[in-house]
Amino acid sequence: MNTEELLDSLFSLLEQRCGTIAVKDFTGFLNREQTLGTALLPYTGHHAPFCAAVKQHPACYARCVRCSRVHEDLCKRASGPFVKPCFLGLSEYAVPIISGGKCVGSLSAGLWCADPAASEKKIRAMAERFGRDPAELLALLAELPRQAPFSEGDRGAADFVATLIVGGLGPAPERPSTRPDTGFEAILTYIRNHYTDPGLNVNAIAKACNYSPSYVSHAFSSRMKRNLRTYVNQLRLILAKRLLQGGSSVARTAMVCGYTDVNYFAAVFRRTVGVAPSRYARNAAKAEKI
Repeated sequence: MNTEELLDSLFSLLEQRCGTIAVKDFTGFLNREQTLGTALLPYTGHHAPFCAAVKQHPACYARCVRCSRVHEDLCKRASGPFVKPCFLGLSEYAVPIISGGKCVGSLSAGLWCADPAASEKKIRAMAERFGRDPAELLALLAELPRQAPFSEGDRGAADFVATLIVGGLGPAPERPSTRPDTGFEAILTYIRNHYTDPGLNVNAIAKACNYSPSYVSHAFSSRMKRNLRTYVNQLRLILAKRLLQGGSSVARTAMVCGYTDVNYFAAVFRRTVGVAPSRYARNAAKAEKI
């Protein structure tokens, strides 16, 4: 078992114990550490079906983005792990990832409602305001794998994995903060953190990173030698394969990966992977039985 496989096994075990895990990269460390970045890619961002369904509406997606910014600010100010609910009342155990005395990212584990009645009220209000189906959202909320706050053992497991992430980081690059690729690194980091968001496009990236859309397109294509849509689809399909291997349906996989049209997802998957997602899932199930 190589390092990447070992890391993926550890993250999978933590996910099984804690329900969901999400890694946020604030400084681009996943872009510099290839092995760590590849292993952590399926865990960058919240991939719970409930969160994916909420993000399907542009206004709700914008609220999620604002919550992410608040989360980053809290991590940079916190002296240790903390619990903070999102705008719909879902809480997570957040561990700031500290390297060289600087907060470079975070590991969040678990999603649960500290006050289920209050969360239901907020979800119903949001659904009414934006024309969503509250029954569908509440059903997905009930499917969250975790329905209770963290125990001491859960917190210890999350703290341990966060420590492993720090241990996997190499030394910080000895380059000035004004290095020429600072802008591109910010763009790439934002994409890695938000590639499953259905509202991700060149305009959203430009606004978040304080660049013009033309700069984002040029910087990305010149450095990555491919267009933005191709790269985002590649990231989404890495996650899609993992979800399908785990038994997720094609429709749910499409939603979680940021596709609002399941037929478009199936076409992209078939064109890139070579088989339809349904067949890929059946082949994975057969291999698991063997």
